[in-house]
Amino acid sequence: MAPAYAQSPTTPKPTLPNPDLLAATRLVEDYFNQLTTLQADFTQMQSDRPREVAKGTFALNRPRGQFVWQYLTPVRQRIIGTGTAVYYIDQSATRGDGQVTQLPLDAGLGRLLRGGTLNLNKVGLRVNTIRSVGNTRTIGMAALPNRRDEQGLRRVMLYYSGVPDAPTLEAFAATDMLGVTTQVSFTNPKVGVALPRALFNYTPPQQRIR
Repeated sequence: MAPAYAQSPTTPKPTLPNPDLLAATRLVEDYFNQLTTLQADFTQMQSDRPREVAKGTFALNRPRGQFVWQYLTPVRQRIIGTGTAVYYIDQSATRGDGQVTQLPLDAGLGRLLRGGTLNLNKVGLRVNTIRSVGNTRTIGMAALPNRRDEQGLRRVMLYYSGVPDAPTLEAFAATDMLGVTTQVSFTNPKVGVALPRALFNYTPPQQRIR
């Protein structure tokens, strides 16, 4: 009777990193890590409100993780990141400046805007798609399951022009866990401009914060 020999299981071949996805990851990280300041006008649309268009201004001080989204239409509202906290301020006619809501520091796109060196893996984002047409890049990132925040961020798309010599972020789209996509387009972007520190200063009235 022939001796029986246990066959060792086949060792799976290691999966090699996709060089295109690695290059896209570096592009996103390098863009934000080399960015000092950014100022632009923006237009925002949401998939669940297709007829409503919001417009305003945006300012970012990347080294300190400070930013301001100032919505001018259709209602006035502001989202300000001071570097240590993020606040939503309702400035609508019915509420004035009375309603203030504190948001998680790295909720949603706050992961990309916060201070310090950006590492996509550490902030719970992974590049999984890339589309190149000429000098444009569309880079898709998925939120890792263990880092999904209270805002339910599921996916982010970044739209760049001027690649590879001078990448410029033209727009982005963020999709939440309910499938609602918020798309923002930038116009008149100015990079490296001096921004007043007071722009990012905000102390909420404690009795109004929630």
